[in-house]
Amino acid sequence: YAIPDVVASEVRSDPHLVVRTSRHIEHQPNATFFLNLQLTGSTTLRQAGHEVCANPGDIVVVDTQVPYEIESIEPFSLVCFSLSAPILRAQLKNQRPLVALHTRDSAGLFPLLQSYVNLIRSSAHGALCADARFSSALIKTLALAAESGAAANTAQLTKSQEALLGALRLYIENNINDPDLSAARAA
Repeated sequence: YAIPDVVASEVRSDPHLVVRTSRHIEHQPNATFFLNLQLTGSTTLRQAGHEVCANPGDIVVVDTQVPYEIESIEPFSLVCFSLSAPILRAQLKNQRPLVALHTRDSAGLFPLLQSYVNLIRSSAHGALCADARFSSALIKTLALAAESGAAANTAQLTKSQEALLGALRLYIENNINDPDLSAARAA
């Protein structure tokens, strides 16, 4: 999908194993992060001695500069948001490593990211998706998901992250039946 600074890919697959080794990284050294939004089924990420299982609604952060395996033993679907490391890191308050991070659906970001996915899928919103403001709001939301996963792995969210997440949840809950509810309006 055409979004400035973000590549969004929808993946639907039967069970399989993806392996990225040090040798692959040497041949394709782009510093990129994948933020995988699990839609159906489950996948398991193994990276840097960590193992996380993603279920529907979960978000997993993959650092493509660190070898990894992603495995599924059942059919699944996900949306992979790919961002360059400098773009993602520019949005992060904490520069800790982003290896094998896992944000559970309970973090409340799934409805917001699902709204983005629905807008991206809709060809009627092509101009909106190409807009830099849409891209900026999506990148900020993805950075919040990454920081939520990092915080869950190490400590609590900062007060400003909790406030932003709470405001997003409240907005979505208050407008869930609005047919015009969109990620752009929530941002």
